[in-house]
Amino acid sequence: AQIILVGYTTPVPLIPCWRSYFNKLNKFEKQIAKTYNLTYVAIPNTETTLDVHPTIKGHQYIANKLVNAIENPLSTNTAKPPFPAGSGGFFLQYVMRPEPF
Repeated sequence: AQIILVGYTTPVPLIPCWRSYFNKLNKFEKQIAKTYNLTYVAIPNTETTLDVHPTIKGHQYIANKLVNAIENPLSTNTAKPPFPAGSGGFFLQYVMRPEPF
């Protein structure tokens, strides 16, 4: 089965410490994806509302990135896919409290 690890969008990109924090989270997720041969999907340009949640347009952007990752697994992860073509996939968002940087 294809396991998709979705990156984080920076909800408040104009605040440097938040931007740095989410950049580090995404770097960590990329390392996890590479280590465990997962498909990592970055969503850096997600449009958000003032309460930091994705807008309708932001959700469409995320959905398009996920569909692309499922239909073209090698375009989002250079490792060979750990599943046979056409076997489908599922969505996984791994959430954890990282160590302070």
